Amino acid sequence: MLCFVSLRRISMQLSKFAVRRPVAVTVLVIITLLFGAISMQRIGIDLLPNLDLPIAAVITVYPGGAAKTIEQSVTIPIEGSVSGIGGLRSMESYSMEDISAVVLQFDWGTDMLSSLDEIRNNLAQVALSLPSDAQAPVVVQIDPNAFPLMLIGVSSDNLSAVDLSEEITHIKPQLEQLSGVAQVSLFGTSQEEVQVLFDPDYLNEIDLTPVILQQLIMYQNIIVPGGAVTADGIRYTTRAGSQINSVEELENIIVGMKQGSGILGLGGLLPSLTYLGDIAEVTTHIEPKDGITRYDGQDTILIQVMRQSGANTVQVAADLKETLKQIEGERPHLHFATITDQSVFINQSISSLASSGIIGGILAIAVLWFFLRSLSSLLIVGLSIPVSIIASFVLLYFSNLSLNLMTLGGMALGVGMLVDSSIVVLENI
Repeated sequence: MLCFVSLRRISMQLSKFAVRRPVAVTVLVIITLLFGAISMQRIGIDLLPNLDLPIAAVITVYPGGAAKTIEQSVTIPIEGSVSGIGGLRSMESYSMEDISAVVLQFDWGTDMLSSLDEIRNNLAQVALSLPSDAQAPVVVQIDPNAFPLMLIGVSSDNLSAVDLSEEITHIKPQLEQLSGVAQVSLFGTSQEEVQVLFDPDYLNEIDLTPVILQQLIMYQNIIVPGGAVTADGIRYTTRAGSQINSVEELENIIVGMKQGSGILGLGGLLPSLTYLGDIAEVTTHIEPKDGITRYDGQDTILIQVMRQSGANTVQVAADLKETLKQIEGERPHLHFATITDQSVFINQSISSLASSGIIGGILAIAVLWFFLRSLSSLLIVGLSIPVSIIASFVLLYFSNLSLNLMTLGGMALGVGMLVDSSIVVLENI
């Protein structure tokens, strides 16, 4: 009762101040609108608010494992190790070919950092009982905002796969330096590799094994520090060893000596040297580093861009598109194609919700005009809607909240409550 009386007194004091100080109220409204306009330009735009979902997943890769085998040897032991963690509400598991996934859902309010640490500690104890071919389990927390901001395909009409990969690798740091970009990953790149195809019979003739042959090649393609040498008061840094730079150099490395044939020398017949090209075929070929990617039937390199947490998704995407446009102007032989763009969906969703709110406000004003038939009352209610919405942007900005579907939905609902409150106030004047 006392609280209600105090609130009523405060509202009466505010009403008296507004009636007796119209100029001051007008100045306050203008200042609020200015701050609201500035906040609208600086506030972040996202699809959803930052949510700390109490959901974690344990992913284990078992190459070549059948679904039933993975369930028995991987999934069930992992389920047993994490089932006793505090705050665990439910657990679901999926056993598929080559992979096991255990999804853990906790109660809201659970400290996920502590829970993730406990999961990792329990998995460390059970990891020894997992198959030796299985990779170490990976624990991740489900984040709805952890999806790629953009997927960009890059192709070229006149560059080879290796040259295109090298050029995109040089462009990558330029994209990573953009404000709001957290990580840039490349998929579908290629590299030139050297193959050494040897004849086992030739290896037997010179008493070599494949392992020894590999070591011989490796030892002749290594450079190690040789220390420092001072001459004439100048200190020089030296290196020892050699580096193979071409297929011809690789073919000409010495891998052994063949007994029983050779050249006549002092004291008898000297063994002849055996080169790698004598016992093996050395060729080069292009090898994809992480699979083959195609877009519209054409070989493409994918650029995946992840945004920083809290960054303005729409602004980061706009900066990224502008940078890609500049790069394409400087390198006309490169063709960029936007495959997915999260900012497009965000703009469409927010525009649709904002237009629905505007239409609702206009309909509310029209209904008020139909029933009240008073221009002054209509102006009071009509002006209170945009002023209140713009003022709410100030609170959003200083509360470090983004403009998303949830906040816009709250504003749309608030328009209806605002109209109801305005009518009640008008009825009591």
